Amino acid sequence: MITLAKIHKKALRHLYDWLEDIAEADAPYQALVIPRIGDSKAVNSERWDNLTELANASKDKKGLGYRIELEAPSARSAQQQSRIKAIVFDTENDLLQFTEQEESFRKFQESLALIRGTTPHLHAWCIAHVKEIIQYHAVWPQLLAVVRFLQDNPQPGIPLRLWPLEQVDTKFIEQHNPILCNLIDATLPAALIDAQYKTFARRYRVPEQEPFVACYWNDPEIVRYFRGYTALAFPAAQFAVQMLPVKRMFIVENRHSVLQLLQIALPDAIVVFGGGYGVALLKQAAWLQQIPLIYWGDLDTHGLSILSLVRSVFPHTVSIMMDNKTLLAHEAQLGAGKPFRGAQPMHLTDSEAEAFQWLQLHTKRLEQEKVLDRWVGEAVGRIGD
Repeated sequence: MITLAKIHKKALRHLYDWLEDIAEADAPYQALVIPRIGDSKAVNSERWDNLTELANASKDKKGLGYRIELEAPSARSAQQQSRIKAIVFDTENDLLQFTEQEESFRKFQESLALIRGTTPHLHAWCIAHVKEIIQYHAVWPQLLAVVRFLQDNPQPGIPLRLWPLEQVDTKFIEQHNPILCNLIDATLPAALIDAQYKTFARRYRVPEQEPFVACYWNDPEIVRYFRGYTALAFPAAQFAVQMLPVKRMFIVENRHSVLQLLQIALPDAIVVFGGGYGVALLKQAAWLQQIPLIYWGDLDTHGLSILSLVRSVFPHTVSIMMDNKTLLAHEAQLGAGKPFRGAQPMHLTDSEAEAFQWLQLHTKRLEQEKVLDRWVGEAVGRIGD
């Protein structure tokens, strides 16, 4: 039996088939005819109810959409009620109105014209990816700029941040990594693609800027060791193998809190700016297993998740100001948190896990920079007690 749901499903399938034909050869619209589905088991009342529902949603009632073709019962039939012969969408407007895809069709036409006009090499890709043509309508100028740059410079030899592309930065490329890889794979020779990698820079052998680990200190002896410098950024690869002249290390998530911590005398210590999940840069530094590590981050579900990540590599890591006691002391400073959708962190103490569950339940957070200076001083003073 033909139902509205089945008509809608077939109409959408017809629409996307037509879009593929347009992408291939600008094919004109062909009417969609949905023949009657056998309903010999349906009783008269069911047929009547179904026909009434379809009639109320048809072009005769609404002005656009499908029309219903009926056929009279045969003279020998026991059923004297007319039956549906077919559902017909005569025009593209009928189809687009019924499926509510007018806006999507407009985006498809505009995006397809832009792709054809600037990057004809993507002709075959367009036929196979009509939904993506619509999905990325807002950013096609930037996507195509990246594709064309690699076409013209298949081995650019310079980092992404130095590419001469307007309105395209490394963040855009990172955010659109899957679709860009899909597009570029369709245009570059296979010899220029390192298929074992999924990230843009490695897949297309683009030089990457080595990340740095930012370190700070206020111990006079360490200051003298570094000839008066109180902060340096070390290449991550060098930081991993070169032990620094310190006896303990603080890992701090926010830059403001780094400065807050440096107001306190920190003998034999350095402070490392973690920058959220950037703490992953530290995992190759085996020498950190030999010194005490103290972590302080935002007191929210994400900050505690980062703490768990650090502790998964360095189990001896302790935290400061990441517990319920700190939450209770800063109730007035709590703000709205972000929902946490990851797995429950596995490497938290009982106190930290209790704080995580409360923060997750109430969607709250205590930003590092809102922790009282007095509280910070007292927490640092208790380390080692």
